[in-house]
Amino acid sequence: MRVPKGNRDVINVGAGDGLYAIGLLHSGLASRAFCFETNKISRDSIVANSKVNGLGPDALITAGTFTRLQDHESSELQGFKYEDALFIVDVEGAEFDLLDRYFFKSFRRARGIIEMHDNPENRKANLILVAEEFFEVEILNSSSRNPEDFPLLANLSDDLRWSVMSEGRDKPGEWLGLVPKHSGG
Repeated sequence: MRVPKGNRDVINVGAGDGLYAIGLLHSGLASRAFCFETNKISRDSIVANSKVNGLGPDALITAGTFTRLQDHESSELQGFKYEDALFIVDVEGAEFDLLDRYFFKSFRRARGIIEMHDNPENRKANLILVAEEFFEVEILNSSSRNPEDFPLLANLSDDLRWSVMSEGRDKPGEWLGLVPKHSGG
């Protein structure tokens, strides 16, 4: 899923330390990022990381816990540009409660990626069905990584090089890649 550079907003729900949002801003793939992160220490890290990367105060908006899109539209997301936006969602299983038809319809002209987690009631299939109303959905899986491909890691021991490549998962990761189906309506 290639995303061209441009003047676009990004929303990062479950932003952690802001790696994705700040990277998108710094690279010019986004002009403004709205980060939602429950953990205050992580939110403080996002602000600090944005300063280290020379981002202006208007480029990054940080907020606490994301509930439902409509709960934030008149406050933290006021002025958000949905057209050609990007959305990144990594909420450790809460995606099944937070993402609904309203969310997908609102972002129908955007591109997105959602990290998927275990769902004992097969909620993933239902989430995909709703997303498919508006998006072409591709299931993306972790691929093998080779630390030898990263010269920066060359001076580390084998144990350290391989641990850098690991996310500590007990099974391969899975994401949904979403690209809009239609440019209209």
